[in-house]
Amino acid sequence: MTLKRPYLSKKLFEFCCELIDKVLNFDQSTSSAIHYYVRSKGKKFGPVERELIVNIIFSIVRNKSYFKSIIDIEKNNLPNIKESKYLIILGSFSVLDKKSVVPLLIDEEKFFLEKLKIKSVKEIFIEFRESNFLNEKLSVPSWIFKDWVDQRGLKKTINFIESNHANYPIYCRVNLLKNKVSTVLSKILQSGYFVEQSNVLEECLKFLPGENINRIMALFPRGVMEVQDLGSQLVAKLVSPKRHEVILDICAGTGGKSLALSAKMKNTGKIFSIDVSANRILQLKNRLLNSKSTNIWPMVIESLEDKRLKKFYGKVDSVLVDAPCSGLGTLRRNPELKWRASQEQIKNKKKLQLEILKKAGLFCKLGGHLVYATCSTIYDENEAVIEEFLSSNSYFRRCNNKLVFEIQNIILDKTWNVYDSCGNIHLWSDLTDTDSFFMTRLIRINK
Repeated sequence: MTLKRPYLSKKLFEFCCELIDKVLNFDQSTSSAIHYYVRSKGKKFGPVERELIVNIIFSIVRNKSYFKSIIDIEKNNLPNIKESKYLIILGSFSVLDKKSVVPLLIDEEKFFLEKLKIKSVKEIFIEFRESNFLNEKLSVPSWIFKDWVDQRGLKKTINFIESNHANYPIYCRVNLLKNKVSTVLSKILQSGYFVEQSNVLEECLKFLPGENINRIMALFPRGVMEVQDLGSQLVAKLVSPKRHEVILDICAGTGGKSLALSAKMKNTGKIFSIDVSANRILQLKNRLLNSKSTNIWPMVIESLEDKRLKKFYGKVDSVLVDAPCSGLGTLRRNPELKWRASQEQIKNKKKLQLEILKKAGLFCKLGGHLVYATCSTIYDENEAVIEEFLSSNSYFRRCNNKLVFEIQNIILDKTWNVYDSCGNIHLWSDLTDTDSFFMTRLIRINK
């Protein structure tokens, strides 16, 4: 449940001043940094106060360069106080109002606050659209901003940035191996929670931003519901597995898509879920214990040159490559990623993505399918990878992604405008209210 006017105490304000320095190191996700610091030094804060801490810190990370530009303009009038404190003033004001913040400040800080006006994304755009500082005021690194504008144009980019500042819903997938959607929906509604069933995927449920999803999931035995973004669920649907097929889930992570594929295949066939991380595969194994999935084989590998993978060459019905990427499609949840990413990182990611995709293609049998997906919004991680792969691999061609979905009775909202000129699928959060994803499906036509 979203809070409207929580109370900002001096203790909470000072706690945020300490916390923000940890967060802005960007050595872990914003959520993780908040979680661990609250758990170690903020145990006395209740749920209302914790939500306020989250909202203040997230506002600062999302608006970092905009807030710093405000401080830079006023720095000659400011007392010699740490920048972090002024960031907390700005973050608090953006979440609450001046009246809530003023009592906690000394006179010089009150002077700073009284002059302050925090503009919305649209207001910033109107004021600075002709300025070279537009991206800085919008708190987006220049190279990312240019990439988005090149892909979508300026107006849609502004809408996208605005969506990344908004609260985001929580999506779950009902495990059809354990329960019916109607039964799960009924119990959630009877328990007093608000939930919507997706009109795209029957088993996908949508919850309000900030909802206590753990409390809702506790209504059921473990494994009945899995937290999984609608976009991620659609990636699994694009694989479109048939019963008794052999599926290879490369870069399987903790297995969210493998579990969705298992339910789709009704525990027939075989799904080999592989990853280089033993910890992620261990988490998958733990999830399997409560899933009723019996057709998933988790594997830890050192690389795609692992000798155990030789048996799959030319024999797999579908290979899913959920490629390691910048994660810039998840900025609503992980705003720090735009500050951690670099053009050099993207260059290295693209090289790795191509290497994985080329290797994955060798596993596909004739007539088999190769699905490539990222949660990135950067062209070089998406279309550029597919174009380069197809230019050097004539034994693959594109599939009709729209038809793949329609055969499964999956009709995507026309206003989402998800299909590009080549048929690739783009989910942009300003249109879909999901994380942003890229996905496409290829078919092997020659040996």
